[in-house]
Amino acid sequence: MIITITGKPCSGKSPACEHFCKTYNFDYVGAGNFFRSIAKKKGYNTVTQFQKPEQTKEVDEAIDSALTEIGIVRRDEDVIIDGRTAWHFIPHSFKVYVDVDWLSAGRRLVEEQRETELTNNVDEAIAMLKSRHNNEILRYKELYNIDCLDMNNYDLVLNSTGKSTEQLSKEIYKAYKKFLKNKANK
Repeated sequence: MIITITGKPCSGKSPACEHFCKTYNFDYVGAGNFFRSIAKKKGYNTVTQFQKPEQTKEVDEAIDSALTEIGIVRRDEDVIIDGRTAWHFIPHSFKVYVDVDWLSAGRRLVEEQRETELTNNVDEAIAMLKSRHNNEILRYKELYNIDCLDMNNYDLVLNSTGKSTEQLSKEIYKAYKKFLKNKANK
């Protein structure tokens, strides 16, 4: 079964997905990595890209089309997909949202030193992340009329503040197994 995971930027989704896949033998698909790769090739950072919908529409459509196809072709496989809108395009998935406080997210961004989101200052990182997050929420509302902040869209909502990658991965797995059990009993 497919697991989709979304949440705030720098909430620890990707590391949790990678750990989950190694630990529980799932395949990993990361839409954010694809998005950042395109941003780098085009020569702009992800914050700039997220602020210009005309630049993202083609990329959004390519990613969303790929997500829809994965949802169909790999429906019965063990796959975890890390993507902002994956839950929407794969409605039969186990949907996870990962929240985090902005200070922790800002610190993570400074520590990670992503090429497309370089910053050495936590306050600047927080401002960058908030701007990116707000732009994404608005963009997906305009493109798909979805509210990514409506927690009713998800089967599991976690807060990663103060948690290790391993803890997040275990919490996701435990809730996923419970979800499967409940689904089998219906």
